[in-house]
Amino acid sequence: MKNTVLLAAISLICLFGMSGCGDGVTTLDPSSSADKQVGVSEMSQPPAPDTAGQTNVDVNATVVTINGATVTEGDLQQELRNMMAQYRQLPQQQLQQLMPSFRQQAQEALVNKILLIQEADKKNIGPSAEKIDSELKKIVDRFPSPEEYRQQLTALGSSEEALKEDIRKSLKINEIIENKLATITAVTDSDVAGFYKENPEQFKMPEQVRASHILVSVKPEDTQEIKDEKRKKLMELREQIQKGADFAKLAGDHSECASSAKGGDLGFFARGTMIKPFEDTAFGMKKGEISPVVETQFGYHLIKTVDRTAARVVPLEEAKEKIEAQLLDQKKQAAINELLEQLRNSATITYAQAG
Repeated sequence: MKNTVLLAAISLICLFGMSGCGDGVTTLDPSSSADKQVGVSEMSQPPAPDTAGQTNVDVNATVVTINGATVTEGDLQQELRNMMAQYRQLPQQQLQQLMPSFRQQAQEALVNKILLIQEADKKNIGPSAEKIDSELKKIVDRFPSPEEYRQQLTALGSSEEALKEDIRKSLKINEIIENKLATITAVTDSDVAGFYKENPEQFKMPEQVRASHILVSVKPEDTQEIKDEKRKKLMELREQIQKGADFAKLAGDHSECASSAKGGDLGFFARGTMIKPFEDTAFGMKKGEISPVVETQFGYHLIKTVDRTAARVVPLEEAKEKIEAQLLDQKKQAAINELLEQLRNSATITYAQAG
C-alpha cells in the first residue's frame, strides 16, 4: 500500500495547475468540444478502454470511506478516466494489463484529495468567491467561445455550479499543499556539492553525435524491384547533396521520418540510443560527412553527421542549476508525503470488499 500512496501523492503536485477533485469531478477541456476539428494524429488514437476494467457496475456503490466521506464507483471511474487520458498512446493490450494498477492509483489519489479537503475544512481554509470566479474565467477563456464552453458542460452532464465547486475544492487543496511547502528549507550550495560528489556517474557524459537523415521507408510487402527503386532514389539525392543541394531542404521534401519537419535533424545522441547500423554509421563519420545509403529495419537512410562532442564529465557549475531543481523537487515530494502520511495515520479509512 505504501508505494501506491506515494504514486498517488505525486499526482497532487499537478493540482497547482488547477484540476478537479473527487466527488464527481468535472473536467473541462476545449480540445474535446463537439465542434473541434479532428486531426490525423487524433484519428489514429485508440478508443478509450473500459476504464474501470469492469462492466455493469453500480456507479453508486461505495468503494472507500474516509472519515465518513464516501467515494463511489462513479467517482473512481471518473478519476480513472482523467488519469488514463495521459496514457492514450499506449497499446490497448498494455492498457488493459495495467488497469488494476491504474485503478488502485486512482483510488488512492481520491483518498488523498478528500483527506486534504477535510484538513482544509478543519483549518477553515477556503478560497474567496472572487478567486473561484477568476479561476472559472481562466477555464472559460480557454474555449473558442462561451457557447462551446457551455456545450462542453452539457456534454459532460454537468453545470457551472458543479464546476465552481470543483474549483473550490482544488483551491483548498492547493492552499493546504502550499502551506506545507512553505515549511521546507532552501537547497544550499553544500547540498548541491554533496549530491554532485555522491553521484559521479550522473555527470559523466558519453561521446555524442548530432545527426540528420533522410529516410525512404521499406514495407514488408515491397518487392525487390520496389526496394531497388527506393535505394536508387536515395542515391540520386546523395548526388544532389554532393553537388551542393541543401540536405535539410531535401530531407523536408523527401524524408518519410517525422524529423523531416526539422530538416531531418535527430539532435544529439549517445551510443546505444539508435539501431546499430544507423548508430555505427553516424559515429563512424567526420563532422559534415554524408553516408552512402544505409539499410535498417525501417528502410533506407542517408545520414549526415552534423556535430559531435567528446566524452566528458559535466563540471559542478554547469550542473548546479539542474541539481538544485532536482533536490528542491525531492524536498517538495517528501513534504507532501509527510503531510499525507500524517493525515492517513489519524484518519479512519475503510475500503469496500472487492467482488
